[in-house]
Amino acid sequence: SVLDMNHLKKTNSTLFFIFILAFTFLCFFYYVFLWSALGVQIVKPIFNDSRVITAGAESYYQGFDPLVNNPAMWSKNPMNYPRVWHTLFYFGLNQSHTLLIGYLMLACYLVAVLLLLRVSKTTLTHFLITCCALSPAAMLGVERGNIDLLIFLMVTVAAMYVDKRPLVTASILIFSTVLKIFPLFCLPIIVMAST
Repeated sequence: SVLDMNHLKKTNSTLFFIFILAFTFLCFFYYVFLWSALGVQIVKPIFNDSRVITAGAESYYQGFDPLVNNPAMWSKNPMNYPRVWHTLFYFGLNQSHTLLIGYLMLACYLVAVLLLLRVSKTTLTHFLITCCALSPAAMLGVERGNIDLLIFLMVTVAAMYVDKRPLVTASILIFSTVLKIFPLFCLPIIVMAST
């Protein structure tokens, strides 16, 4: 019934909020324990995938192409993101912004998971979403501050509008594909939804 559904959504929102508080507490006070328990190998400094962008900016300022040579990155890894991300370099991006970008990626991920829980209709679906959200692969992306978390939010929002506003879905997916190629494989969803 509608009443049961509303109760389920309220319960899930409460549980999600408790999870966020617990996760935040563990991040600040039991960082190594948290990631080890989740099966994620820790790389320091934190948010390594966000850092490859901010270090890439510093390499760019030094005259290097960070997609080829990224000497400002501690591991010397090249910036393996599409060149459109270089747009951020014009705003004075540097490694002091790494934490900001990493936490923004985390926020995107949490919003995406919350949206999925809100539209989910069964306890089993809630359970599966929670298991996937806490899987080692997902947690690796969180620990690294990977931009896939932003893409995940964009694809989630696109999927929510696929029936009501296919043009909005198409626009979001095209933009997210510019940022990283794999949302391209979601485009058949629009074709299927519009037929």
